[in-house]
Amino acid sequence: MLLYHIADVHIGVTNRWFRNNLFEIQYEYLKTLYNSAEKHKVDFIIIAGDLFDSNSIPSLIAKKVFELMEAYHNVHTIIIPGGGNSHGGEITGHDAYTVDSIYKRPDISLYFESDNLHILTPDNPILTINDTSFYAGFFEIPKYNKTKATHHIGIIHGAFGKNDGEIDPLKLENTFYDYIALGHYHKHRIFGKSAYSGAFIQFEFTKAKNLSSGFIKVSLSPELKIEYIEFPDAPRFLRAQLLSKWDVEELKSTLTEHTFVEIEGYIGELRAEVSKLLKHPNIELAEDAFVLENDSTSEILFSALKKGIYENSDIPEDYREEILSFIMRFIIKKPNFPEVKRYLERKYGL
Repeated sequence: MLLYHIADVHIGVTNRWFRNNLFEIQYEYLKTLYNSAEKHKVDFIIIAGDLFDSNSIPSLIAKKVFELMEAYHNVHTIIIPGGGNSHGGEITGHDAYTVDSIYKRPDISLYFESDNLHILTPDNPILTINDTSFYAGFFEIPKYNKTKATHHIGIIHGAFGKNDGEIDPLKLENTFYDYIALGHYHKHRIFGKSAYSGAFIQFEFTKAKNLSSGFIKVSLSPELKIEYIEFPDAPRFLRAQLLSKWDVEELKSTLTEHTFVEIEGYIGELRAEVSKLLKHPNIELAEDAFVLENDSTSEILFSALKKGIYENSDIPEDYREEILSFIMRFIIKKPNFPEVKRYLERKYGL
């Protein structure tokens, strides 16, 4: 049995480069996904939350999406609502299943009466189609009795991982599910028999140069096989700090026609280089960009901290750019090393 797994499409989201036509890009890649599913005889497409960026999405947009899915009669689409936060069991944000949920609108809920379009909610969290059962969890591992189906798929929107505030993914390994489709994080990760598909099409400006757009392909028989399939030509949005000539060269090496860059800061000696970069149609200077003048206390402090962070093998690679960005913002406003150090110890255990 073969299935595709996506999440975090966030239809309705915008950014400075694609204020009006990001949906057109998302829609075209959804068509690519469904065409592939039809071609390869995929049984199910799972959407693990945050199909929409908010519950205020116009019905006209939502209908266009559901009509696309409905048109592929041989592919079952299984959707769970998402959400950005969970407090005291109440899930809010994005397309969470709240009172004003887009999925509860009369003109939208009609789509889920079709044979191949299905939604799992907190009220109806289990669905069996042929010999496969699906179990929905919302910011927690779904704890339901096992059905008599042959295959069992968990679908969860929430935080799983090895960092603070996350649920250890090893706990997922001890469940009866054959595969667990995760949504909420925008970077794809695979652990054991569970995976985050990441954002379907990246839309956020980030320092992570290895973020990609795509989906998870899962084969359940004869044995579990999980594979990430990338859309190589999808847009990427990068935030860059230029603190050395090496940073400039690295930025140049990452540029493609599909890469869009926001420079959030640079050192004074690179002013001429930055001016040249800003002539590129895909590069802009952030509105709140900073400049570190040569030999400033802030530049010296940041250089020392950067060296220490990259030499510390205990700091996860995924955190390094985030920590550096925070440090830069902090010391520009208040170059106080003891205060920076205390914050990093509290937040990151450094």
